[in-house]
Amino acid sequence: MPPLKYLSLTILLFLLCSFGVYSQQIQTCLSDSLPKAQNPDTKLAQGVFRTSSKWLPGQKVYVRFLDGTPFLRSKVKYYAETWEQFANIDFVFVETGKADIRISFQTEKGASWSLVGKASQQWSVRKRGGSSETYESADGTSMNFGWFDANTDDAEFRRTTLHEFGHALGLLHEHQNANRNFEWNKPVVLNYYMNELGWSREQVDSQIFQRYGNNTEYSNKAYDRLSIMHYGIDPSFTKSGFAVARNSVLSAGDKAIIAEMYPFNNVKANADLSFKAITADFNIFKDEQKGMNVLLNFNINQAYKEKHLVVVYFYKADGTALKDSNKKFYTVTGNVAATRNITPGFERTVYKDLDIFIPYSELELPCGDYRLKYYVAIWKDKINVANSGYSYFTYRKPCN
Repeated sequence: MPPLKYLSLTILLFLLCSFGVYSQQIQTCLSDSLPKAQNPDTKLAQGVFRTSSKWLPGQKVYVRFLDGTPFLRSKVKYYAETWEQFANIDFVFVETGKADIRISFQTEKGASWSLVGKASQQWSVRKRGGSSETYESADGTSMNFGWFDANTDDAEFRRTTLHEFGHALGLLHEHQNANRNFEWNKPVVLNYYMNELGWSREQVDSQIFQRYGNNTEYSNKAYDRLSIMHYGIDPSFTKSGFAVARNSVLSAGDKAIIAEMYPFNNVKANADLSFKAITADFNIFKDEQKGMNVLLNFNINQAYKEKHLVVVYFYKADGTALKDSNKKFYTVTGNVAATRNITPGFERTVYKDLDIFIPYSELELPCGDYRLKYYVAIWKDKINVANSGYSYFTYRKPCN
């Protein structure tokens, strides 16, 4: 494992191919050296993302090419914008200046990778000696397409670009979904990655065998073998002969999960209100009650002295609204929610860490372990002027 001089292990987990960024064989991130396998249709499924890594719905994400021919740039731009059909996100390609995502075709030849989600606003990757190194900078490469050239076919442009921009939006590898339904044939997998591709055992464990956890950071939805975020799997790699093709288009699950992360407002977008950050503090006490605080950072313009209602809605991970019975934290439809009234005091008002608290007791759940999610909406009169994407968390209610 390379020295972690510039980055903690936590931040390393934001990387597309966590340890693969340091490997000379990173091209296998998409398992392009594996034979294709049959990939039958499956039910609608969804994937994996890390809550803290995603952008905000409606956000403009600025993208700049650091090098590359006009032909290569045009191909990447064309396929990257496919995500905008299903996600309320706006990739803005710029020629100069600061950019959230910075693309190279030369930083690491033969390797394609991306930082995950908002990590690219703070971190970059560079070659140093025979390996790559992640360092704190918003100017260097955050995404690399190292095997694209004038002879690359459209299927490869589409597959790799969709995969890397899926990571840039915050999606993680689907074969590491906690709900996957196959077992690795570990000796075969280890032989391939370690002996044929030169990976370390630690890299294989991190990239292949590890499953993402069911904690406050991860959404683990139903496993989706059709996902663009899935590695190709040769049948010899699994105990049952289970195989996955090198997926090259967005699956129904990809479209569903990205729409949940970046929902389109159900009203005309309000250009005068923009979320900057949405986070939560857990297991805190307020008025001697234990609960959670949802913290909001946003700007609102041209709303001086106009009353708004901020609402945090709570659901089970499957989308079932939590039901209220005591009329303390609730909506008019009888669901659990926490609210706060705001009246902007300036023509341009900045809210920083506006907190909305809900006691755990007001989730009104029986004892047990739960995967829950919440989203935030802001209302003016009866008009919904802003929505956030969903954020996931786990909750355990003791039985005594």
